[in-house]
Amino acid sequence: MTVIIPKEVYLTIVAATVRYANARIPRDDWLEVS
Repeated sequence: MTVIIPKEVYLTIVAATVRYANARIPRDDWLEVS
């Protein structure tokens, strides 16, 4: 079963996930890794 997700909802989820990841990984450490 395929669930169609509106683009606005998808982008909101992605943005929230990115913010959550940034909160867990300090920017300085992230720069050292990449």
